[in-house]
Amino acid sequence: MASNQIVTDYDDAAHPVLASQTFPVTLGGLQTVKQGAARLLKVIVTTVTAAAVVTIYDSLATAAGTPLLVIPIAAPAGTIYTVDLPVVNGITVQSTGATGNITVGYS
Repeated sequence: MASNQIVTDYDDAAHPVLASQTFPVTLGGLQTVKQGAARLLKVIVTTVTAAAVVTIYDSLATAAGTPLLVIPIAAPAGTIYTVDLPVVNGITVQSTGATGNITVGYS
């Protein structure tokens, strides 16, 4: 048996429990990160958020549906949010009025 096997754990919906994709988001509107089922794992603030909160929804291209994460105004760069939640419809970021950048990690 090989001693250096790579093992990846999966959730019940067959999504890896570690982020396999990243998506950079420039805040200031409505942006779809992923369409369809997924697993939202991490969100990293890469530039300080300002002027408004940022909400990430389990929704397909609308600012409705189940909120998965709310990032407050003035979240500092380098803040890492571990979400680890299943997504049914898609991952959509609503950030109207906000400025800054985040990176969304999902599988």
